[in-house]
Amino acid sequence: MSMRKAFGRGFDSRRLHHIFCFVFLILVIPAFAQEQNLTVFEDSRKATIPVQTIEGSPFVKIADLQSLLGFQMNSVVGNQNLSITAGQHTVILSTNRALVSVDQKLVSLSKPVFLVQGVWLVPLDFIPRVLKNVSQKHFLWLESSRSLMLGEVQANQITLKYASESKYSRLVFQAVNAVKFTAQMEGSSLILIPQTDDFSPGFQNAAFEDGVVQGVTVETRGSHKVFRIQTGTEYGSYRTFELKDPPRYIIDFYRKGSQVQQPEQPITIPPPQTQTVPPTLLPSPMATKKVIVIDPGHGGTETGAKGPGGTLEKDVTISIARKLKGMIESTGTRAILTRDGDQVVPLDDRTSRANNNKANLFISIHANATIRGKARGAETYFLSTQATDDESRNIAAVENNAIGLDQAPAVQEDLKLILWDMAQTEYLTESSQLAEMIQQELNKELNISNRGIKQAPFRVLTGATMPAVLVEVGFINNAEEEKLMANSEYQAKIATAIFRSIQKFENRNPVAPKPGASAQ
Repeated sequence: MSMRKAFGRGFDSRRLHHIFCFVFLILVIPAFAQEQNLTVFEDSRKATIPVQTIEGSPFVKIADLQSLLGFQMNSVVGNQNLSITAGQHTVILSTNRALVSVDQKLVSLSKPVFLVQGVWLVPLDFIPRVLKNVSQKHFLWLESSRSLMLGEVQANQITLKYASESKYSRLVFQAVNAVKFTAQMEGSSLILIPQTDDFSPGFQNAAFEDGVVQGVTVETRGSHKVFRIQTGTEYGSYRTFELKDPPRYIIDFYRKGSQVQQPEQPITIPPPQTQTVPPTLLPSPMATKKVIVIDPGHGGTETGAKGPGGTLEKDVTISIARKLKGMIESTGTRAILTRDGDQVVPLDDRTSRANNNKANLFISIHANATIRGKARGAETYFLSTQATDDESRNIAAVENNAIGLDQAPAVQEDLKLILWDMAQTEYLTESSQLAEMIQQELNKELNISNRGIKQAPFRVLTGATMPAVLVEVGFINNAEEEKLMANSEYQAKIATAIFRSIQKFENRNPVAPKPGASAQ
């Protein structure tokens, strides 16, 4: 007997998964793994909320948040749904669902909401994605330190700055209010121990490649946070000193054979930023940059489309991407290529690189091809489970099958799950805006007819936690366009059009660097 017959026509493997999860939670609820507590600051008060691990992810009880934020809760529809009222706002949660209704608009969470033995549990991102938008209190969420600040509370963040010279590398730990440290070596690591708990780390991990310092991580020892600085093979010695206004604790790591200098002769580092407004609820300046990830389509043995003159899509896309990267970096924004050589990169790995680098935008560059060899012009896409037309559906199928996804129905079903269960739903509006701006600039710069923006289920766009688009810069199997796309000046025009679009988008949608984004 098949499972579908056994369970009836309404059998759903995802629902079965949730049932198993529910049974699992009932069995283990008394023995949740305890994680780092969530710390709440309000005026001069400090409180902690237990954080518990479910299936490897952190959760908190809604009732614990209610006591601090003062919203009202009521169970509805057989106790499988929960209504939260906060002022004029209404939030509806459903057990085993990752979608939450906020004032009749859907918001996606990273994990489903659970109801276990009458206790409602939500993933931590419920706080910034839902509660922040309905709270009646002044609200600041610091994800890296799991700190929630309510009211006029000063955020004493410790941020990290880095500079490298020929003889030594410098790390600067800067705080809003002075923090005393002690430093001690443990093997090849220097452990920096704050002498107070009255701070929040403004970063989580930082990696360096200068041979002297490998990286900095935030660790928890007991109930206290410390900073572990891993030294490299070129490390010889270190020295520390302090500066004021703003408070800074400085560590210089010297290369082997270099002499430790006196603090009166430090290397030059950029002057600290001064705050023109009181630091209430504002995190201190962080040494981070906005990040844009550029994805040159195909690569390696996966050549992509081929023009009648032998031009390969993989060569056109990497050339355009490199030109665009240079333009972006000229503005001080960090640009990352998903590949910077001729190698195969799986589609999912491309999106993961954007997520892991806390990217603000993701732009995938491709060259189009069609059985109608005379088709010409550029097209810009953003994600949807439903293609705009048959041609868009076929293009997405070709790009998705680049890594051997041969069964389109399975891919389509997988995309539906990702689209509704991951955070990309939050960025679809911005993705469509960016796509429209790119299309307009390409039409203008290349003097081509408008093929419009379209939607299609491109695998490379799924799961992206930022606005994400895919650009088909032209039809490489059109002999005329192939000749243009192989030309360096024409490639520069394409890069210029995309670059201008990014500037227009950022002017309309100002964004700050994401927490944890590297300044490298």
